[in-house]
Amino acid sequence: MDKQLHLEIYEVLRTSKTFQDFDDNALHDFVANVKLHLLPALASVDPQQCEATERLSVVFKGRLIFAVKNVDAADAVIYELGPGDVIGVVDPIGGLRNAPLLQASCETTIIGISWSTIDHHLEKFPEASKTLEDALWRSSRRAQLAVHLNRFFGEINATVLTDFESMIEWQSLSPGATLFREGDPSDAVFFVLSGLLRVALEENGQSERVINEIKAGETIGEIAFLTEACRSATVYAVRDTVLARLSYPSFNKLMDKYPFAMKHIARLVSKRLQRQAIRVDQGSPIATIIGVVSSNPDCPLSEITRHLVGALTTLGPILHLDAGTVDREFGRHAMSQVTEDDPGSLRLAQWLHQQEAQYQYVVYEADRTWSPWTQRAIRHADQVVIFATANSDPKPGAIEEKMDALWITGRAPQRSLVLIHPAGTSEPRGTSQWLEPRNIGGHFHVRAHSPADYARLARILAGKGIALVLGGGGARGYAHIGLVRAMEETGIPIDIVGGTSMGAILGGLVAMQFDSQKIHATCKQYISAFFDYTLPMASLIKGSKVRSSLESVFGKRRIEDLWLPYFCVSTNLTQADQVVHRRGHVADAIRSSMSLPGILLPCYHDGDLLVDGGLLNNLPVDVMRSVFKGNKVIAVDVEPKMDLTVNTGFATEISGWALLLNRLNPFKKTVEIPSILNVLIRSATLASVYSSNRLLELDPPDLYMQLPVEAWGTLAFDAIDDIVDRGYEASFPRLQTWLPK
Repeated sequence: MDKQLHLEIYEVLRTSKTFQDFDDNALHDFVANVKLHLLPALASVDPQQCEATERLSVVFKGRLIFAVKNVDAADAVIYELGPGDVIGVVDPIGGLRNAPLLQASCETTIIGISWSTIDHHLEKFPEASKTLEDALWRSSRRAQLAVHLNRFFGEINATVLTDFESMIEWQSLSPGATLFREGDPSDAVFFVLSGLLRVALEENGQSERVINEIKAGETIGEIAFLTEACRSATVYAVRDTVLARLSYPSFNKLMDKYPFAMKHIARLVSKRLQRQAIRVDQGSPIATIIGVVSSNPDCPLSEITRHLVGALTTLGPILHLDAGTVDREFGRHAMSQVTEDDPGSLRLAQWLHQQEAQYQYVVYEADRTWSPWTQRAIRHADQVVIFATANSDPKPGAIEEKMDALWITGRAPQRSLVLIHPAGTSEPRGTSQWLEPRNIGGHFHVRAHSPADYARLARILAGKGIALVLGGGGARGYAHIGLVRAMEETGIPIDIVGGTSMGAILGGLVAMQFDSQKIHATCKQYISAFFDYTLPMASLIKGSKVRSSLESVFGKRRIEDLWLPYFCVSTNLTQADQVVHRRGHVADAIRSSMSLPGILLPCYHDGDLLVDGGLLNNLPVDVMRSVFKGNKVIAVDVEPKMDLTVNTGFATEISGWALLLNRLNPFKKTVEIPSILNVLIRSATLASVYSSNRLLELDPPDLYMQLPVEAWGTLAFDAIDDIVDRGYEASFPRLQTWLPK
């Protein structure tokens, strides 16, 4: 570099407020370690040129404009950057029509100052760190605000941006921190610049129901502004989140000045209400950010993470980040380990945010021990996955204890436990010992080096798993076996399964990873001869055969130890509520789920009586949606909407003895009247069938199949082969046309 150019660059830096706290020696050192990049007029800035890893980008000559095309195709300049201004991180803006661009208004030269040189001088001039951090923060936040206002208004200009900047307050939320609670007074609108918020309603004063998620680029609080109501739900941060807060008085002023914005606000409100009315996962795609940690230092986390990342690669663009990768990207030892008060922390956070904006999936691999990088990986994640080898100590490790302490004052993100079993393991055991000391949302079993198991885990974590819901219906439920065969032949995997009554039995066999042929043979051998009639003082059936059959099939297996995530539903007769069984012995849960009142004795559980789940929820799609959010749900119904039809009338009074004689006399015309068993069974499920129809209309599964098996009665267990074939014939063409993309 010649002397004249050196002096010109030095003069630009010397007069810039960003570098005012450095001395002349530092500025000359910066100039000696710059790279120059020339942009022709109207050329756009490549985001990769401004990545915060190696160099800080500063305008040397010319001007950059942040502009957007208006409806008349003319460029509307939102703001400008001149000599000495820091460019900061330019986020990629995908999926946004008419997205703003950072481009050169004339021939412009950008200089890149080596961060290693800057870091060296920051040690001598610590006061410069705050000035530089503020400049980077302002540059990045201004660009983000401009992008989001453009989404909010449809089009903006420099005046709009300036007006908003003068009235907003910046607010940061750590993971689990509450923005506001249900019932709080409404006082502001919030623009989400980065991170993820969750909207939830409290139920029964204890649990919560998630109704929405608000991602970067969206607003929250405009509904309350329009209705002048209190906050209708609680909103909290899932991961580190930055917001721009605009008070209602300020918002009113801006709406008076820019009335066209109300049209776009109404559109946003309408879309959000539609998402709430249907379900969370139908909103805009949200990048799935997964933090992976090991339960103990002996777990081969890097190897496991590589398998998971390989499986996720088939689902979309993915980035795998660990401490070593970050250090190499920045060319600085231990850059990944910087703490919040380190000058490089903001730069690292901005770079990570930029990566998250570019990829559909980001996997943060934590260190083997608690460290600044481990903490950062967890804070950036919207779900944390704890990996452990199944034959190790089930006690929570040091990292898990640190995580619990991290979230002691707020909501923890979704947490899952994944147990890695040795290759060739026939069935998991002892899972309850892992679950008891932990507060986690779900657990999964994976065999080491099994591509199929890792693929299943990846689909579930990404919200792209196939969740199968099997309805009750007695012998008609054999049709589910035909459906399973059809799924095998069409290549549609089953990742999660749940059901009621007969659907609970067959779902349990699916969760054991039995194929359709083995399920068919098992049902023929065990799930048919249920009826050991007894004196009907308490029930028509004694229940010994049911118990022995279930124990023969499921033994002492526990739900926690099944290969696939599984649940079944029973009805709490004592408390008039449904019970979702996700832990405990499989046979006990299924016995409860199939206990039709009057036919089988209720099951005793902690002072309550449990009976057939079909009384309240014969096709538990809502339970699947609630427990395993976001996955594709296939619901299979075998309970006909019309049943017990008769062709001739009969008296309202009839003698049982006369009816018996009629059946025994081959010369008399048979009186067509439904049996007491069929009437009891239909009566028991009638309310559930009615309510299921309404639920399916409000929250339909991704694929609903009503299998045409009404030709067989609920008790036609001897027709298993025909019912299985009918289920296959009816479901195969439907699955072929539905195959998920």
